[in-house]
Amino acid sequence: MHAQVGDRLVVAGRFDGARARRAEIISVPAADGAPPYRVRWLDTGHESLIIPGADARVVSGPATSRDDHRQVGERHNCSTMTSRDDDPRTMELLTNPGRYFARARKKARAEIDRDIAATMLRSARGSESSEA
Repeated sequence: MHAQVGDRLVVAGRFDGARARRAEIISVPAADGAPPYRVRWLDTGHESLIIPGADARVVSGPATSRDDHRQVGERHNCSTMTSRDDDPRTMELLTNPGRYFARARKKARAEIDRDIAATMLRSARGSESSEA
């Protein structure tokens, strides 16, 4: 899926018979037009960062009433992160979740290792003072 600023994203309704949601693509961070996209939902005016699922499609060109009603699938399937700023960590989570979580695990492990080392040091100091 590729898009450019000004295109529209149409996401199928969540339930059978539900209307599709439409959004205007207002930002495409990737140079090649790949997701994620920053969109403004036409029904609410809310802005969000989205990675479209299989039930979404990009529509280029002038808007038509047919776009309002056409279904592109049976389920609503997309990942949305709401953010007013394009935090690099959020972008990494959306574009490369494996690397993001690997870094998070490494950081958490380092914090645990520091806590264990501090506990061992306190324990060693405590045993030294009891021997004296």
